[in-house]
Amino acid sequence: MRVFAVSGFSGTGKTTLVERIVHELVQRGHKVAAVKSTKENVPPPPETDTGKHIAAGAEPVFLVGPSTTIVRFDRRLELPEIVHLVAADFLIVEGMKHAEIPRFWCVGDRTDDIVEAPKHTKAIIVWSDASRNIIQGLAEPVHNSEDIDVLANIIEREAVAIESLAVD
Repeated sequence: MRVFAVSGFSGTGKTTLVERIVHELVQRGHKVAAVKSTKENVPPPPETDTGKHIAAGAEPVFLVGPSTTIVRFDRRLELPEIVHLVAADFLIVEGMKHAEIPRFWCVGDRTDDIVEAPKHTKAIIVWSDASRNIIQGLAEPVHNSEDIDVLANIIEREAVAIESLAVD
């Protein structure tokens, strides 16, 4: 499995970009998994059978429906643990801006406070060509968030095998 991240600050279009990238990679015939990193803990569903299993200390807890399965751990899994649970060609990670993963750095229309992108950034992503024209002199190429074909090509070229990363 190969991994690539989409990072940036809140409100810069990360989720929309991930959605479009996943769709494009799937259309190209790839199996794609996604991880969303968040600052909030997701509470167990209280007063449900699943919530009661979690409260009793079961870990993980599986909620199996007619066509879906939800897995709940009562702790944060690190990326290497997640990878062992997934079989896919690509793992697209939303967030984890400090992880040692190749990434797109989303800035949306926040072009006034760009100094430099984090390490491992393969491209800066803006919302519009007007924003794209404002940003100059950066080491990374700047692409519009609508350029999904170009961005998917970058991921296919630059995503790295998870085994080659020292992720924590």
